[in-house]
Amino acid sequence: MTSYINNGIIRDSPDFQILGQIIDNVISKSNYCYACNRCVNVCPLSHLNVFYPRILIEDLSFSPLNDVINNHNIWNCLTCGQCTIYCPMTQDNRGVRIPELILELRKALRNNKKQIDISPAFLEVLA
Repeated sequence: MTSYINNGIIRDSPDFQILGQIIDNVISKSNYCYACNRCVNVCPLSHLNVFYPRILIEDLSFSPLNDVINNHNIWNCLTCGQCTIYCPMTQDNRGVRIPELILELRKALRNNKKQIDISPAFLEVLA
């Protein structure tokens, strides 16, 4: 499966390679998701219609990175870990550990904020 991470990010950047590894890792691990929705059911923010872990993972697998970043505010995630605890696939170390993924994405975006085409609202959050 092709990753859609080459959207305005400078390829020679070490952060590009890290971001590419993160996305490739998500794509490979998201294949284990069978949409049981447990992550969404236990996420405190999904009940407020603020953040949906499973939808983020699906979008990272099938959409260009810039679209995902602009459609999901990854800074809304509390990184509480409830999604990881209740995901049946992470018990076998196969599923996506969403809090770890969120933290890595945040780090990569902070380091690449001028190289990734993101909305001005996100640039304010990163400042």
